[in-house]
Amino acid sequence: MSDKRPFPPEVLLTPLLATLFLGGVSRVDYAVFHAMAEGFSIFTGLMLFTVAWIGYQFTRNGFLIYLGSGYLWVSLLDFFHLLAFEGAATFSLFHPHTALSHWMIARLLEGFVLATAVFMRGRSPARGRLLMLLGLPPLLLELLIIGGHFPVLAIPGQDQGNHRILVEFTIMAVIALGMAGYRNRERELDPQSHAWILWAMALTIVSEGMFTLDATHGSVPDLVGHLVKFLAFWVLFQGMVRAMLIRPFQAMQLTYGVFDRLPEAVLIARTDGTLLQINRRAGELLGVAPDSICGRTCEEVARTSGHALPPLEICGGDGAEGSGAREMKLGERWYEISHAPLGDWGLEGPARVIHLIRDITSRKQMELQELKHLRHQNALGRIIEIGLEPRPLEGILEECLTSLFQLPWITIESRGAVFLWDPQQSLLEMTAQVGLEGPLLERCRQVAPGECLCGEAARIRRPVFENRVEQAHTTRYPGMHPHGHYCIPIQAHGTLFGVLNLYVTHGHCHDPDEEAFLVMAANEIASIVQRSRSETLLRKFAQVDPLTDLLNRRGFEKALVRFITHLANDTSMGAVLFVDLDRFKFVNDTFGHKAGDDLIKAVSRRLQAMLRTGDALARPGGDEFIIAAQVKDGATAGNLAQRVIHAITSPIALGGGDAHVGASVGIALYPGDATTAEGLLQCADTAMFHAKETGRNRYAFFDGQVQETAMERQRLTHLLKGALKRGELTLHYQPQVEITTGVMVGAEALLRWTHPEMGAISPARFIPIAEESGAILPIGEWVLETACRQAMEWLREGLPPLRMGVNLSPRQLREPGLVETVQRILASTGMNPAHLELEITESATEGREEKIIIDTLNRLAALGVSLSIDDYGTGASSLKRLHQFPVSTLKIDRSFIMGLPADQDATTIVAATVALGRGLRMRVIAEGVETERHRNTLMQLHCHEMQGYLYEPPLPRNEFVRVLLENVAVQQLGERVDRETELRKLQAGRRDSAAPAQVDG
Repeated sequence: MSDKRPFPPEVLLTPLLATLFLGGVSRVDYAVFHAMAEGFSIFTGLMLFTVAWIGYQFTRNGFLIYLGSGYLWVSLLDFFHLLAFEGAATFSLFHPHTALSHWMIARLLEGFVLATAVFMRGRSPARGRLLMLLGLPPLLLELLIIGGHFPVLAIPGQDQGNHRILVEFTIMAVIALGMAGYRNRERELDPQSHAWILWAMALTIVSEGMFTLDATHGSVPDLVGHLVKFLAFWVLFQGMVRAMLIRPFQAMQLTYGVFDRLPEAVLIARTDGTLLQINRRAGELLGVAPDSICGRTCEEVARTSGHALPPLEICGGDGAEGSGAREMKLGERWYEISHAPLGDWGLEGPARVIHLIRDITSRKQMELQELKHLRHQNALGRIIEIGLEPRPLEGILEECLTSLFQLPWITIESRGAVFLWDPQQSLLEMTAQVGLEGPLLERCRQVAPGECLCGEAARIRRPVFENRVEQAHTTRYPGMHPHGHYCIPIQAHGTLFGVLNLYVTHGHCHDPDEEAFLVMAANEIASIVQRSRSETLLRKFAQVDPLTDLLNRRGFEKALVRFITHLANDTSMGAVLFVDLDRFKFVNDTFGHKAGDDLIKAVSRRLQAMLRTGDALARPGGDEFIIAAQVKDGATAGNLAQRVIHAITSPIALGGGDAHVGASVGIALYPGDATTAEGLLQCADTAMFHAKETGRNRYAFFDGQVQETAMERQRLTHLLKGALKRGELTLHYQPQVEITTGVMVGAEALLRWTHPEMGAISPARFIPIAEESGAILPIGEWVLETACRQAMEWLREGLPPLRMGVNLSPRQLREPGLVETVQRILASTGMNPAHLELEITESATEGREEKIIIDTLNRLAALGVSLSIDDYGTGASSLKRLHQFPVSTLKIDRSFIMGLPADQDATTIVAATVALGRGLRMRVIAEGVETERHRNTLMQLHCHEMQGYLYEPPLPRNEFVRVLLENVAVQQLGERVDRETELRKLQAGRRDSAAPAQVDG
């Protein structure tokens, strides 16, 4: 592991000892000190160059080779300086002043190299050319010195000289600028290189600075300058060693560790096949120890290891093809072998090539599985395509068999069959086959469960395979030859649809993958069979009612077309009867939907029993039936309709008791009313509505009046849908007064419709239409909001508060958001909930949804709203239900009031109702009070309130305000008269008591 400190203690130990030693020598003999200090520096510079030159072929570091080459020439110049130094001049070419010239040239070159080396970062120059370029200036200067043409900077023994001082400072400035350059390119150098180069430059500046102070031989600055110069050389040398030798060696160790732990086999060899190095995985693959192969060829290793890896496949090639790879299978394993050139590493001999051997067995197996899956999907996709073709099922199954026989990777014979399961006979029946003929088709047309291989596969619901079936065949036929079978159940979601039977050759080897694919193919065939049968059922149900198995409307229309064609050919008369059950909704709501379905099925059986051959019966939906019958005349059609009504009105036993329903029948005659199926159905439907409107449980023939009535109803339905937007709807208000005092205490808001052309339309005409069409929902919400706003407007005008009654239709009462709607309207209008009374009819509370209705009424009562039962006595509500409802008011229907007091039964009913209401602490209002006799009777029965024409009919808003003001005025007048009468009585009493006192006085 590398040391991150730039100068560890062991690195500093050598220069420290050398400095101490040289310091001691300087005190004895300066010449010896100078020679040894310069010698140490020269030796260090030469070693620096040697390390850089040798390490360059491994690191290709242009920065370091530049420094090493530069310091070679600096060391040579220092060597010439040492030779020419005073007392050590060796050659006559050197003059006394030339030692200083060599010194200054060496320092200039050193400063230049240190300052400019940073620009070689990232470059890889040719080291020989770089060495010559850096040495050319020193050689030229050396020639000038030898020729005596170099200027004399200073003479030994004299002063330093201005020229020498100037050069010293120039060197220091150049190095300082170089240090600034290193600071700017700090990120381009590694931290350790950056540290030691800066230390070397700083020491060089210090050394030069010492020589500017005093260059006298033996002076303290001179001694310190030489020692610091040696230290600068030593720091640079240590940095070079660590960068060129230590760190690359550490990286090589790390690389070798990674190399040895690679999961792939890696071999490094020469292009002549000589192995140089292999990692552990390669040794395992070749069966040899990695340290025993150096110098051996691939052929020798493969021959001695006993492994089956061809040596030429492993070590062949010179890497010229780059990193291209090829795959090969050796035994049960797959390998990928690739080669890449490594270069000559600066060594002699053939180039090096790295060989990578990767085990790709898992990948190849996955690729083979994906290929197999793709083939399976393509084959199954073809079966799906065949199944979508618009052809009979037999042809589709035969094409599926043919597509299986055409697959080259399925080793089956081109013979087979598809057996489909017949649940009625509990047999497998051959539906499609390919390649089968003769007695085989006759003997194997049907197969029972457990019989032969197909029956066994159907019984156990699992694939059955046999490659020798001579003994397994329970059914044999002439000419049967040895063979085998794949018998695959055709099933989906636990349902057996049949068996796929495929022939194989005698002795065929069982292949699990083959069987798995055939199972998938059988599953797709199951989907095809299931879809085909579903389509068949859909085609059937498209014309048949699933509940009664009668024709539906679509099927009846087609049957009616055929019926009309038959009548036209025979010139006979026919009748279409449209039957609608009366009170079916009551039965459905009371007994439940299942009971309603049982009722429909019971009626369908009764109608089927009374029809003749050739007649047609249908259930188009809901509680409707249609009959088409051949008749002699209209009377015969009427008799048939009467028999239909009689059959339906007879009690029908259900789980909860006997149900009693009626029937409204509309009759259309052919050819008098219409000659087409659509026309006859429309006429019969219109006549049925007429029968329902004129009393129910009866029949009606289609005629002009019926048609006119139906058209009128249709027209009103259309107009009513836009009446609210057009502003044609208004509210009238009928007063409600106390019977005893005549004081107005409330009003009932009643809806009125005035059409611009048709005028006023009776509520009895349009309210049922609104209820049936659903228009009652937006209209009812509008009525409630308008009535509340009107009540608040009267309060703001100073009128006394009144209880505002608003009717809720049965359809409104069953709306999930009714309570929220009432709450929103109360909040938006500011209406006091205590002044609002919602009226519901008894019939609205009947049915299976009683619990939901009770919950709705309780939630409304929780808002503070009053609730009343309208038309009480006309419905079928029980006392228990009345007790459960949070009702505060009972309104007696006008049909009972009209008979008072002459009709004793009506009087008894009214008296009982009033007593019931009072007993339950409810307010009782009598509707339809028109005479004083009605009023007097009700007063005697202690009824609370009344409303009716005796007081006022329903009035428009302005008329109602007038009546209200009159009622208030009369009330106030009555109160004033009462007060005046009481005052007169009091005054008279005072006079009577005061008279005797005057007499006595």
